[in-house]
Amino acid sequence: MKKWNFGKKAADTSAMAEPISMQTPRNAYYDGISNIYHSLFLILLAALLVFVCVAMLCNIELFTYENFYYLAKDISAASDLLAGSGNVINYETSARNQTFALYRGGLAVGGDSGLQLFTATGRETLNSSPDYIAPVLHGSEKYLLMYDIGERRYSVYNSFVCVHHEECGYPVFTGAMSDSGYYAVVTESYSHAGVVNLYNDHFELVNRYNRTDMVVNTAINDAGDRLAFTTAGMKNGAYYTTLVIAIPGEAEVSSELVFDGLFPYSIEFIDRHRLLLVGDTACYVISVHDGAQISGIRYSAEQQLAYADASSSYVALAFSVNAVTDTYRLIVTDNNGGMAMDQTFDAGLLSMTAYAQSLFLLTDTGIARISVKDATYDFIACQTDGKSLLICSTDEVLLCGGQSAVYYEFED
Repeated sequence: MKKWNFGKKAADTSAMAEPISMQTPRNAYYDGISNIYHSLFLILLAALLVFVCVAMLCNIELFTYENFYYLAKDISAASDLLAGSGNVINYETSARNQTFALYRGGLAVGGDSGLQLFTATGRETLNSSPDYIAPVLHGSEKYLLMYDIGERRYSVYNSFVCVHHEECGYPVFTGAMSDSGYYAVVTESYSHAGVVNLYNDHFELVNRYNRTDMVVNTAINDAGDRLAFTTAGMKNGAYYTTLVIAIPGEAEVSSELVFDGLFPYSIEFIDRHRLLLVGDTACYVISVHDGAQISGIRYSAEQQLAYADASSSYVALAFSVNAVTDTYRLIVTDNNGGMAMDQTFDAGLLSMTAYAQSLFLLTDTGIARISVKDATYDFIACQTDGKSLLICSTDEVLLCGGQSAVYYEFED
């Protein structure tokens, strides 16, 4: 029977079995292990070299001087983002036709005098004059889409330069940008009232969807694997809406739904599985995968829907109850359509955004945050006339207008 030795006795036995020379201290066992790891190192190094060579050959068109230059600049922009946000961002853009969007953790400011991009700390990375009159901005984590409604051109920017510009054959009516870099531009054609042009992150046309009805709005989810758009038409004197859900790269659309008696106001992806369709008489939460209706809220056109938005947890609607007293009714439903909040809000409401578990309201006297879960209320008094509110996180917002944007932080 084999006997196992432990402790000092085992060490002494091992040492006696193979004495170590003090002149050249070597051990055959550890020499063998060292050879094995050395061989593994050489194999992994060779695999790494093969991987790098294959990756370079597959993407050789991306290795340009401009890309390396902007990569080096983007490193400092990323360090600014990790360093935290500043208090004020000052810009030179004209106050006429101003528009704002969050872009890569920072701020994009557009107007008839040009476009400026800033990091989260307020460092300017781009100051351009693309000659747009009343630009529309769509920001994401990769690119920024810019166009004028009714004009025939659009531009795509990264943090430092215009990376793509295109002249369309017909006017641009709306568009969308995804964090993946996929984007859509809606135009028309000689034989179609609505044309949705979908591009990938290399600015290549992936799909073109031609519709006889006018395309009102479009959206792309963050992953870039679903596109949705709505069209509006009239039948027997009443509006109807067609919701189309498509997978980029596929010739046929995955879902096409018709809603009678509805004019579409907006559409947005709540997450990878659901989207929100808001119309003049109802709003619906739709499954992205099969087009099934998850939940819906019906209301009459006389109820005067003022604002609608959705987060990953809630769908929020604000109805104007009394324009004289500035009274609004806030209705919030959960993922299954159950009522989570139904209360009145007495203040001049300028915008509403649903973010995570909260509602952010821009009023004529300041910024309000309402927790849907426990109905707690926080308020920051500030000047809001003619300004826009952007939500940075659950605690931080950015109020933009005039010649500066100011960060405000709610206490936990």
